[in-house]
Amino acid sequence: MFLQRSEATKVFQLVRESTRNNVATVFWATGALDGKTQTIEIPVDSVTKRITFTFSVDTKGSKLTLTEPSGATITEGSARAEVTELNCGRIVTVSSAKSGN
Repeated sequence: MFLQRSEATKVFQLVRESTRNNVATVFWATGALDGKTQTIEIPVDSVTKRITFTFSVDTKGSKLTLTEPSGATITEGSARAEVTELNCGRIVTVSSAKSGN
């Protein structure tokens, strides 16, 4: 992740989530956006109780959108979600995750 020095404490959310019991990587990808919209569907099953998404980009101001299976956008203040905004990324933890893509 590209971090500003002032953001170092913000990434503790990722450290906390990655050191819990029963943790697994579900999906890992890299690529180039090249100014285009890219949609990635990540399947979440009904067994998943908590899931963390980490996005990292190399350009400040890139738009990153995470949506629930219902189509609702997950933002700061969304129920069951902890969102940490960074200059070049975002960390989102969803508890009681809904199953679907």
